[in-house]
Amino acid sequence: MILQSRSIYQYQQHLQQTLSKCLSGEFSNVNAQEALKKIILRMQHPQKNITALKSYYLVHLLRPYLAPYVTDKTIELSQKSTADAVLQSVAFLYCSYLRSFSNNYEQINILYKMHRSLEVLILKLDVPIIKCIAIKLIVDVILLYESLNKQDDQVKRIRAIKQVKRFLEIKKIIQLPEELLQKINTLNFYEIEQKITFQMQPIVNNYVENKPLAPQKELLKLDVQCLNQRKLSTSANDWEDHSDSKYQQIQIHKSLQPSPNRRKMTSLTPNRAVSIRDNFFVPTQGPLSFIMMS
Repeated sequence: MILQSRSIYQYQQHLQQTLSKCLSGEFSNVNAQEALKKIILRMQHPQKNITALKSYYLVHLLRPYLAPYVTDKTIELSQKSTADAVLQSVAFLYCSYLRSFSNNYEQINILYKMHRSLEVLILKLDVPIIKCIAIKLIVDVILLYESLNKQDDQVKRIRAIKQVKRFLEIKKIIQLPEELLQKINTLNFYEIEQKITFQMQPIVNNYVENKPLAPQKELLKLDVQCLNQRKLSTSANDWEDHSDSKYQQIQIHKSLQPSPNRRKMTSLTPNRAVSIRDNFFVPTQGPLSFIMMS
């Protein structure tokens, strides 16, 4: 029998209240210690993905009693289909979430990673436990959002608010109870909805409160004709006049002549064998003796 969202929410609250009373010793016909041992023993054995999610949901409802005993060994590692892989991914994230109750930002980060897989499972699989987990996490994420410290790093806080808002989009595919929808509608995400406004900077006058500002440096004026006729020489801050046509012809003639030192430099360059012999120790016998050339 498929439970409606409202009946799921009521079942969730009833189960939490009943089990809490059982483990707190309020029922005279139930031994609280024996009940706790049986639940812990169940979580120590690998279970199929759906069953593991049920166990983690039980831990979630009874967090004060079972949180110290949560372990990822509850999840069976075998996968038979794509649905099993998604269920297993959610189970591991759910386990990490239950272990990180002391860090609000880490919890929100895990929920952000989990919400897309939850959407897929809700749309593709009509499994009541998935809806129960989603509703419970929605309640948690609201409490996490309200507990964020405004004194923390602004970048870190805004990122967490974006993740909370994105996770709450899951409400579109689940028919939530009216009181829970009203609570979501009261949340104000003003920090991430503010638009950035650009302000025109006023023109700075030369006088501020009748006090003259420091004079600006004059712009360097360059003579274009002077730059065309002159160019920097190789020596710093030394100018040479290259406007003379006779001088330019002499420079062209020099560039066409071969360098007198080129032949001398070539003759002084040793061949490869001589270079290796002069700069490295190469034995005349052994495996490296082939380097020595006759």
